Amino acid sequence: MDNKMKYLAIGVVAVIVIAAAAFVFIGDNGDDDENRITFLIQDNQGVYFWAYGDGDTAIDAFEDAADEFDMPFVASTDGNTGEPNGISSLFDLATVQVDGTWYWWSQFSWNGEEWETNNVMMDQITAADCNGYMAIVYADWNLDTKTLPTPEDAKVWNGSEKGTVFTIESSSGMTFKVNGQGDKVIDAFVDATNDYKIPFVATEKDGKAYGIDSLYGLNMYQDAEGNWHWWGQYVKDNGVWTTSNIMMDGLSVSENPEFKIVYN
Repeated sequence: MDNKMKYLAIGVVAVIVIAAAAFVFIGDNGDDDENRITFLIQDNQGVYFWAYGDGDTAIDAFEDAADEFDMPFVASTDGNTGEPNGISSLFDLATVQVDGTWYWWSQFSWNGEEWETNNVMMDQITAADCNGYMAIVYADWNLDTKTLPTPEDAKVWNGSEKGTVFTIESSSGMTFKVNGQGDKVIDAFVDATNDYKIPFVATEKDGKAYGIDSLYGLNMYQDAEGNWHWWGQYVKDNGVWTTSNIMMDGLSVSENPEFKIVYN
């Protein structure tokens, strides 16, 4: 075999090896992506986050997401088979009537351009049917889906504990986590809200942020009964959440790897 043929043979073998490796890599990722659904989860206060799960059907993927992201979840079941087919309650929120208005976990699929109401149960939906995205929203029938975030804004917390991990709790009881980095807790929170595309307006002094003015459009207000509502802030003291008496700009990230924000 002359040198030209030898180099050609070696080149062909190398291409085959590289192609085979690429096939294995792409194939593994493809298998995950084919069965993965990213869920927008939003409560009746307009607070939301994103989570994902894998499964042959939407209910399988949601059960996986509930385990992965620590979401208290009870499935509804098929009357004939007893198999899970939808959501009975999530974060202890179930179908309920409040002041004449019914609330339940409405479910929508992404059709490539907008959210559309699902007309079948979750056990009959696959990732391909919803283009890999579903919205799970605790709302009444008046919900305008055009107000919902879209997959373009989807960002799922990957479990990173870099900087400060923030636990955010809505007044509905829905709870989730994100993380951010910086020198002060306010810096880390600004970083987190930017990274996870969370609607946030800071309270400022001399052009510098030091706390929360509003989050998800919710700010301090007094209701008709005279009760005040605001984003309470908590630090961990010997493993117990304790009200913070220091503003976020006065707390260092190094001393506060965890921080809790609750709409009281």
